[in-house]
Amino acid sequence: MSHIWTSYGASAYAALRDRVSEIKRDDPLAQVTVIVPTQLTGVAVRRALARGVAGRAGVAGLTVLTLDRLAEQIAAPS
Repeated sequence: MSHIWTSYGASAYAALRDRVSEIKRDDPLAQVTVIVPTQLTGVAVRRALARGVAGRAGVAGLTVLTLDRLAEQIAAPS
């Protein structure tokens, strides 16, 4: 797990795209989970990353979740 501090807007999307590209450098299908504060933010993040990462069109193996949705997934088996 990692976190990056950045300002809002374009620089935040650029930092996110760079980090996802770094994770997917060796394996474009590597699973990446991005935690967002709201569903609306999640839509914006998915759209921004769908434009492509690591010099590839689009992105695969991406999960964008809010904290409550993450908690549901973790607690579901129990």
